[in-house]
Amino acid sequence: MQLFRTRPLVEALARGSVSAEQRAYYLLAGFLVFNLAYYSGFVASGTIPWTPPYIAEALAVILINIVGVVKTFDASGGKENKQYVTEFTCLYVPVSVTTLLVFWGGYWLLRVAFHESIMALSQSNLQFALNMSTLGFDGFSLLAFAATVGSLAVTYIRLVKLLSLVRAARSDA
Repeated sequence: MQLFRTRPLVEALARGSVSAEQRAYYLLAGFLVFNLAYYSGFVASGTIPWTPPYIAEALAVILINIVGVVKTFDASGGKENKQYVTEFTCLYVPVSVTTLLVFWGGYWLLRVAFHESIMALSQSNLQFALNMSTLGFDGFSLLAFAATVGSLAVTYIRLVKLLSLVRAARSDA
């Protein structure tokens, strides 16, 4: 796998010698490089890095990406499917757009509609609120955590189903 040099990769792609499995590794590596850069604090995200919620979200996102790419690769036919990355990429666009709209639309709906209630809960003396505060969470960060992790997990669940349908339709044809 070429992580720093593109010339050998260009040549291998031109020869058609990059296997479906290697392409899947490149896809996974791309997600992991982005996730590691973002959650390492190297890329400014607007949140304070290295808090327990931040670390938990980073680990969850990395784990979901690893499991998601492996599951989608298997669902698409694995090594036998030379078009996995193309199919994944094409389906990823509408699936991620609609999933993000639902999850982050829900986040903003809850945040706007129940702002005062979420603030009151976060500042209350309930044990749940105190535990969240100890970990560096408030109600809004808990909602954002759920939207981030939930939307990614649902995106992969949908992709697994859709790639299975593509594989089945291909075998029926």
